[in-house]
Amino acid sequence: MKTIKRIILLVLLFSAFVTNAQHKPFQFGFKGGINAGWFATDTEGYSNNGVKVGGSWGFVADFYLMEHYSFTTGFNVLYLNGSINSPPKTDGVLGKLERDFKTKYIELPLIFTMKTKDIKEKIRIYGQIGFGLSFLLTAKSDDTFYPDNGDNTIYLPFWRIKAKLSGIKLESYADLITIANLPRVIQSGWNDIPFRFWIPAFKVRPKVFLHLATHTTLSQPRENLISKLPDAGIYPTTLPIQEAVESLKLTLADFVKPRRTLVARLRDIQIDAKSYTLVFIPFTEGHHEFRQPDFQLTINKNVLALSKNL
Repeated sequence: MKTIKRIILLVLLFSAFVTNAQHKPFQFGFKGGINAGWFATDTEGYSNNGVKVGGSWGFVADFYLMEHYSFTTGFNVLYLNGSINSPPKTDGVLGKLERDFKTKYIELPLIFTMKTKDIKEKIRIYGQIGFGLSFLLTAKSDDTFYPDNGDNTIYLPFWRIKAKLSGIKLESYADLITIANLPRVIQSGWNDIPFRFWIPAFKVRPKVFLHLATHTTLSQPRENLISKLPDAGIYPTTLPIQEAVESLKLTLADFVKPRRTLVARLRDIQIDAKSYTLVFIPFTEGHHEFRQPDFQLTINKNVLALSKNL
């Protein structure tokens, strides 16, 4: 019986609210506006490319519970834009890649609105609390690539060597991830990507040479090769292919993990070079070093200059 009384009381209260709000139980209208969007990233090689202007429009409806309290709903169509500078990956050519993103959302809000009485004529302060569901309608990106003019680009030579290994399974990119214990999940098709050694074709101090060989081999560059010499500056090829082949086992020993399992069988591992290609990889000149952003490689300019006497 108490429950029935409470229900009746709630119905009477709701009826009272509706009665008090009968002068304007419902209001609706249209709205529009502009917004600004940008990206914030801490990923190496990426940076914000400024603020992009977007907009919005929609329908809004207020359902009044009392004179100053209402539920607000409707829909909003939002256009959110942004732009980011990405590491270039255009046939190995260095430059700046600008990627503009344009997205379109529809939002369905459900908000509780509280308004004050008129402070001045037709001026009120209001507050809102609630939530909204957003659905992505469209999304697209436009890429614009600005290649370097070559003034600050130098191409360093590397030997790309196809080899047959015995005593260890290393035929594909998937095999490399396994034996080097790289923090990556093997994807479909990676067993079909052939493994290649990448060895610097220029003389440099042994520690730097091994770092470049190991890091580039682990990166496994897969950009399409262009069968012509680059127009920018080319660093001379000072390491013959015979010496590059001699360094293959040392490079292998540097990236196999864990190394203790390799020591016992290193003598039994045989590497037979089958073919090779001389590839020029672009590096951008900085204040103190040459940088290759795609493979996160750097080499000190003074180290490279002193290596010409080796």
